Amino acid sequence: MDQSPRPPKRPRVDSDSATAKPWIADSQVWFDDGNVILVAEEVAFRVYKGALAQFSNVFRALFSLPAPETDPHGSRNDAEQFDNVPVVHLADSHVDIKHLLLTFSCSYYCHNGKPSTPEFSVLFALVTLGDKYDIPHILEEALSCLQRYYAPTLAQWRKVKTRADYVKTNPEDAMAVVRIARITGQFDLLSPAFLVCTTLRSQLLDKMGEPDG
Repeated sequence: MDQSPRPPKRPRVDSDSATAKPWIADSQVWFDDGNVILVAEEVAFRVYKGALAQFSNVFRALFSLPAPETDPHGSRNDAEQFDNVPVVHLADSHVDIKHLLLTFSCSYYCHNGKPSTPEFSVLFALVTLGDKYDIPHILEEALSCLQRYYAPTLAQWRKVKTRADYVKTNPEDAMAVVRIARITGQFDLLSPAFLVCTTLRSQLLDKMGEPDG
């Protein structure tokens, strides 16, 4: 499937507004009958407002914000639109937002109704954005995969082939799992994640020396 974005399209803005930067319509997450456009890092996704609002309290609140009104000087400050559809800008990685929307709108990480084995970067995006935008079912499913891989008991930990069915990962990802545990309160992930971290040696020490380490 072609994953390259579509050619740039410029949103329609009021003539008195500052010139909007062009954004690129994503080739996969773009439904012609969608009624909201989400833009992250100048990549746009056209999706269904009602579906997002139904499962996300944050998106529901975001979409319920009133449209800008006439300012005291009498000029109209119209909300940004394209094709008569509102455009909402998000302060997230467009790659992470795409992972979220592919999972939410397209069940992309499933084949024939069965989950495929996702990359760790996908699960990390689903956990962090599922938590940020309050989408419980996506957050819980992503955490479930991580909890099955970073198993809490020695007996489960030794089932390497079984654990590998849930996520494609490498030892360096364990440091991000520690962060996930702290974000979500799933502290059962910490022991196995720290166990993997002990194998990193110099890589871990270098990471801990960074400002956010």
